[in-house]
Amino acid sequence: MDKVIKSKMQQKRGTSAEIASSTEVLLDGEIIYDKTNNKFKVGDGSSQIKDLPYLKGDGDYLPLAGGTVIGPLNVPTPTTDSNAATKKYVDDAIAFVGLEDFVKFHPKKLSGGLLRRLNIACGIAHKPELIILDEPTVAVDPQSRNKILEGILQLNREGATIIYTSHYMEEVEQICTRIAIMDKGSKIAEGTTEELKRMIKNTETITAEILQLPENVREQIEALEHVYNVSYTDNKLVARCTGGRHNLIEILKILQENQVGFGSVYSEQPTLNDVFLEITGKALRDKE
Repeated sequence: MDKVIKSKMQQKRGTSAEIASSTEVLLDGEIIYDKTNNKFKVGDGSSQIKDLPYLKGDGDYLPLAGGTVIGPLNVPTPTTDSNAATKKYVDDAIAFVGLEDFVKFHPKKLSGGLLRRLNIACGIAHKPELIILDEPTVAVDPQSRNKILEGILQLNREGATIIYTSHYMEEVEQICTRIAIMDKGSKIAEGTTEELKRMIKNTETITAEILQLPENVREQIEALEHVYNVSYTDNKLVARCTGGRHNLIEILKILQENQVGFGSVYSEQPTLNDVFLEITGKALRDKE
């Protein structure tokens, strides 16, 4: 495949994951997964594991007694480590995701959020350098969601390179240092949050609650140099701007000069969600 994939969270500049062939995964040129032998590098490379953990959502499960994962939730055992070291891997992973109070629970008794945390614990128990997380916060409670996001940031601080995929733009904006926007299987934009925001026309959205907006006042606002779109519905004026440093002041000046009363007024910078919708073509997508 010979394809380089830049991580969305990078511990150090230049770190990248590379699919060297259909059987190997490299991190900065070093093999961390060998599909032929089904082995992943563990920690500093002094040991390896085999067989990825797999968490089912049905059937009978043995409890996580004594902090040791057994039965269908078995965490792969390092081939060169002692049982004590293996137990420490498991204990560390369970503590990391905050499941210490649930080690004696049958996994099928855990909530969706706790199961998602357990999934992550199984995936990080061997202390990998590369972690790929696909929609890890879907359908989880707010408490588990925050715990998962905090854990992801901590893993990154500890040196792991993380590829994080999500449709939740606020999460991506919160935790990712470099972002690639995919649409219909193709990458259409890449950069930091600020770099992506500079790619779109909208740089500021000003909203004002106005009981009645005369047409001539609306036309004056539309004529402002940096205002490119004005709408007025449900007693709410929304002016979208591109560039300019004093757009809010200029709009308020027009309202005051025309003695137009208004309630709350606020200015918002574009979010990553705005970037995603504009770059992917919201209008076209809505028609499909």
